[in-house]
Amino acid sequence: MFLQNLNPTWFGKRYPTHLDLEILLHSFGAGIGVSHLKDAFFVPVIPGIIAAPLIVIPEYETNLEQCWYLAHEIGHLACTPGGNRGCLLYDKDEARANIWAAQALIPLERIQNYMNASLDAMIAALSSHYTDLPLRACKLRRLAARIAQFRLESLKQEVA
Repeated sequence: MFLQNLNPTWFGKRYPTHLDLEILLHSFGAGIGVSHLKDAFFVPVIPGIIAAPLIVIPEYETNLEQCWYLAHEIGHLACTPGGNRGCLLYDKDEARANIWAAQALIPLERIQNYMNASLDAMIAALSSHYTDLPLRACKLRRLAARIAQFRLESLKQEVA
């Protein structure tokens, strides 16, 4: 299992930086690459061809987008260390990676500072920590809202 019992010291305590996420990847023998493609993806070890796992993220993205891509792909490693489990479990694996990434990017310790966690408060926190988000609707603000929604969903699961 690749990242079994993943628990970096910053997880849940502070907002990770891009460097924190890269260090986490490298500490487990994984690499990071950049591509001109629109989405991030994971390349597993292929004996005789690829010696170490590789996460590839799009270039020219904002800090929030880069951290999201990295955290999401690390979430796949953390939640499904054996790799791709097939198309029947794809949605479940994506959901688990989304939850892990949102928990990584919006730490529980910071949420507990606010008595009433809300979507707007989490978007504001992402904006102040990662990338200044415009007030108008745009791709970046929609991403922040998605991350905040995943984090709120994870809070409900933690309570249940």
